[in-house]
Amino acid sequence: MTPARQLWGACATLWVFMLLLCCLLPQGAQEQMFPLWLEPPAAVLAAGGSVLVNCSTECPSPSNLILETSLPKQLNGSSPGWATFWLSNLTEDTRIMCSVLCGGSQVTASSNITIYRFPEEVELSPLPPWQPWGQDLTLRCLVVGGAPRNRLTAVLLRNEEELSRQPVIGEPTEVTATVPVGKGDHGANFLCRTELDLQAEGLGLFLNKSAARQLRTFGEALGKWAQREGLLGKRGPWKEVTLAKIQVTL
Repeated sequence: MTPARQLWGACATLWVFMLLLCCLLPQGAQEQMFPLWLEPPAAVLAAGGSVLVNCSTECPSPSNLILETSLPKQLNGSSPGWATFWLSNLTEDTRIMCSVLCGGSQVTASSNITIYRFPEEVELSPLPPWQPWGQDLTLRCLVVGGAPRNRLTAVLLRNEEELSRQPVIGEPTEVTATVPVGKGDHGANFLCRTELDLQAEGLGLFLNKSAARQLRTFGEALGKWAQREGLLGKRGPWKEVTLAKIQVTL
């Protein structure tokens, strides 16, 4: 067999193979796949906020370009290769999806929308009327509301000193911390602060604080304090008692 015949035979075999492969592939796979974009690819919005969504494709002959969502939507503008929609008054996390038909095949793209809201209530439970020196004090902070929960942290503070930092899990949540009390804690202010960290999204760090509660302590120096305040010998919750007894009954 001459080289020319060999070359022709090889070409014919390759052509037959390509023809068979083309026939065996589904119609959608025979068409070139063009990407579909959904912008923004992810969004973080304040509760009640709005967002403009853009679906676009490079498909030369797209059809049925739509935004699939259970939320109310309003068409803002469109052409054969793109469409924009307004989504308004968003109150819950949701997932949206764009789809388009290109060359007989459906192409999709999706995006997540996350809603954030500040805590409705941040409250530090009342402290004991008097706290003995040397005994532990348990702080309790109630956090109601706030989202997303995985970005929310509760911090317990003594004046400006951070005592505890914990994630806020559950709804509502009570965050607790136990701290020792010493002589220097008389008159200290305790409070609870929440931090909603959305810095990764460029939105910042949002703080909410409870009202501060002041701690009053007693120990061996209580007698001097009572004498200075003129409480000895006067009637009150302690009645007429000795200096030693004041240290026990308060």
